[in-house]
Amino acid sequence: EKRGMWREASQLLESILELEPKDAHSYLALARLESRRERGSRVGRRRKTAGEDSDDNDDDGDHSKNHKKNAREIFRTGTSHCPTSVHLWHAWAMHEQSLGSIPKARHLLDKALELDPWNGYVCHAYGMLEMQQSGNTKESKEKRARELWQRGLTKQPSAALVCSLGHLYTTSGHPESARELYSTYVPKLTNERERIEVYLAASSLE
Repeated sequence: EKRGMWREASQLLESILELEPKDAHSYLALARLESRRERGSRVGRRRKTAGEDSDDNDDDGDHSKNHKKNAREIFRTGTSHCPTSVHLWHAWAMHEQSLGSIPKARHLLDKALELDPWNGYVCHAYGMLEMQQSGNTKESKEKRARELWQRGLTKQPSAALVCSLGHLYTTSGHPESARELYSTYVPKLTNERERIEVYLAASSLE
């Protein structure tokens, strides 16, 4: 894959799925592979339109012509065979967000939260999506993101959730809430790298 051999990688995953049609991990890998290929193709087309040189691998172009399913179709097939895979719903939502399909992304994140209401990764991604929407008021974006991040912290605390919520508290004029948040969750993080990330965020308040 790193050498641009998209076709070989996807064919291998497709052969696995022929043997194990309910293998959520292979659907996830295949859909992400195709999503990255599609993203690279879009960048290449924009560069070509702008008159820039493209370094796209020739294998990618050949794969594009012969590939049967796009990422969205792979995600749809994967979730139909593996409807309880939170990872598939979450990854599909991120793909739709990258395409600018925000209502679809929200719907898919809601599906993921139906399966795992306290999933930290999903709650963090959903909160970040809401914060990036220009059509919403600052207050409504922050309220929705705060609710999602607090929800994720309930059972699956992570540095990403703590730092995002802490930054939100700080930028909205509540640094004392950020300090309390950091001091509360540092002991709850078992990963040393994540603890360091929160320590650094906390040090910025000093």
